[in-house]
Amino acid sequence: MKTPFGLTLLSASAVIHASAWKDQCAGFKMQSVDNLQNVTTSYYSAGTLVNLTSLYTPLSTSSLPAFCRVQFNVVTNPATGKTAQAELWLPDGWNQRIIGYGNGGWSGGLPYSAMGPDGVAQGYASYGTDTGHQSSSRNGSWGLGNDDAIIDHAYRALHLTTVASKALTMEYYGNSGVIKSYYSGCSTGGRQGLKAMTMFPEDYDGVVIGSPANSFGRLMPWELHQSLVMQPVNSTRWIPPTTWTAIHEEVLKQCDGVDGVVDGILSDPEACNFVPESMTCKQGNNGTNCLTLDQLETFRKLYTTYVDSEQNYIFSPYALGGELGYGSGLSTATPFPIAEDYYKYFVLNDTKWDWRTIDASTIALGMKVNPGNMDIKWYKDVLAYTAAKSDLDVDNHFKLFTVPGMQHCRVRFALALGSGVDTAHAHRKFCYRADLGHGFLVPMGSVHKHLLYKKGRSMMVCLTSSMKKGYFVERLFRDFQSKLRWSNGLNKDEA
Repeated sequence: MKTPFGLTLLSASAVIHASAWKDQCAGFKMQSVDNLQNVTTSYYSAGTLVNLTSLYTPLSTSSLPAFCRVQFNVVTNPATGKTAQAELWLPDGWNQRIIGYGNGGWSGGLPYSAMGPDGVAQGYASYGTDTGHQSSSRNGSWGLGNDDAIIDHAYRALHLTTVASKALTMEYYGNSGVIKSYYSGCSTGGRQGLKAMTMFPEDYDGVVIGSPANSFGRLMPWELHQSLVMQPVNSTRWIPPTTWTAIHEEVLKQCDGVDGVVDGILSDPEACNFVPESMTCKQGNNGTNCLTLDQLETFRKLYTTYVDSEQNYIFSPYALGGELGYGSGLSTATPFPIAEDYYKYFVLNDTKWDWRTIDASTIALGMKVNPGNMDIKWYKDVLAYTAAKSDLDVDNHFKLFTVPGMQHCRVRFALALGSGVDTAHAHRKFCYRADLGHGFLVPMGSVHKHLLYKKGRSMMVCLTSSMKKGYFVERLFRDFQSKLRWSNGLNKDEA
């Protein structure tokens, strides 16, 4: 029986003895999917060293269970012969679920670091793609005049890899169908997930998306703006990294207790009525622990909604509480390379373009071109559209959680919404369902019933381990439309 993408669902023995998995891997025919090329398999016994490197993430571990590694190229455009590299890892101890992982930046490499410990180690059949090109996450030069690759990167490679991986998983295990299909991604991977939900809603039963890089047409000029307003380096407008530390300390001094607990994290940055003028340098003092009048003006621009010279809204400002990351992230001496390459290689096709010349017309052109049709509207737009066009209770279908103190996709994201390092004390966060005590991804099959969509509560539990102080704290995070406040160290709903 063929499916629309040329899939054939084959039957096989439902139960294969553990000692036969290696033979199963070696003899896997992969007859269920058309348009695959260069297919190879290799078997890794439990505890075998898995030492792999891609232009996106490396993986070196001996702690994975036994699995079959399937490597293949999927044809993304038969007319041009365009392909994308992909891999599917099939664990012996399959949990009857499959998960795909996204990429980051402009990366053209496989997400090995997620596919291993966060995928097969938890029993998931796990896959990823290089999105149709080879590059590091901060090099977008591959996009110059390469429309096929841009479309692959935007959505096509992930979709076709998902379709192929689901069919191959069915074939390998001899099941009539994968019980649940999931996706996890952050940054570019988050945007990929949003795009997939919009264009191919049947691909996944659930998605976990963090810090989605959307919309590019607005995000990219903002990323350049957050450096440009401080230029040139060492001018009176420039805020050096050491001063960012002082700003952060003052933010905590004024606002850390607003949420009811002093813990180095702002649970609701918008509730902080920060007064930067309290840091004004005294006459004759131009040290790094205060702000000159010109630096105060720079600060206000960075923390004010960005509008272009024609007063068009572009993007939201910095959030208070993240200062330890701003001086080494976007507000630096050089432009953020992902944003600079966006205009050089995807919008203007001009390798000599000077990022300092960006203006309202350049921004408008980027939004009009929308390379690869990357940009989409989401969340509030979906809330409004669903309410207007259906009788669905939107609250039962998706949630947005903001995680206080979490940097942009820091550390491994596959532990879902709480994975990362916070901006206050470099805390690692590990999110789980309180009744199971496992990583957020482990019980994902029932997340939609017990965590994200539980009416009336809509909370996520995170275990925060301070690498500085060595303690563990449980934190509860409300969904985006709720406000979290603490009383005597406890969430007021729990007190």
